[in-house]
Amino acid sequence: MDFLRRQVFLFIGTSDKRGRPHTSAKPLLKIEDNYIYLVDFVVGRTYKNIKRNPKISLSAVDMNKVIGYQLYGRAEVIDKGDVFRQLSGEMNSKQVRLATERVIQGVRKSTRSLVDELISLKTVSILKIRIKEVSQIKPSGDITRDIVQ
Repeated sequence: MDFLRRQVFLFIGTSDKRGRPHTSAKPLLKIEDNYIYLVDFVVGRTYKNIKRNPKISLSAVDMNKVIGYQLYGRAEVIDKGDVFRQLSGEMNSKQVRLATERVIQGVRKSTRSLVDELISLKTVSILKIRIKEVSQIKPSGDITRDIVQ
């Protein structure tokens, strides 16, 4: 979980009603207990798939250690109410911090920032994911699996 907390994006896998897989990168909002909260700015295929089938997978790779992580769980969409407002406040704070870092990096490297695009997004939902299983894939191909209580 320490590795995951340092990530900006995680890849989420869902499937549609015909079983076709769909993978998308989503910004990580926070990890709390056995829950991972992702931000869904697009509210498209991932959103629709989770509404139909909440079983998901998440993946990330630690490029320094060449270790992959696959997490399995159930997701729910939070897009209104008190919990959504609280998480939106946390999302806005994190967004400002990340945007500030990107602007500073952009100035240092003379590259363009995506701040305007992020600020102009109108539709957003939060994906609350309850992790049930974690797999770690090592460079040797060995896989360890842990069931999360």
